[in-house]
Amino acid sequence: MTDPEPSVRPVQPPDEDEGGDPACWANRVCPACGRLADDEPPTVCAECGTEIPGPGD
Repeated sequence: MTDPEPSVRPVQPPDEDEGGDPACWANRVCPACGRLADDEPPTVCAECGTEIPGPGD
């Protein structure tokens, strides 16, 4: 008995829209506890109360 030929399919490139959260959210990360702030900086961390500075601060 012979093994059947395996089915071969070409690899499809990922869709252009594929991806995760934008890297620009990095400015929302609390420097003390790492929580992501709900608002754009400058703001205060809702978890620990540490000030999250705005751009240029």
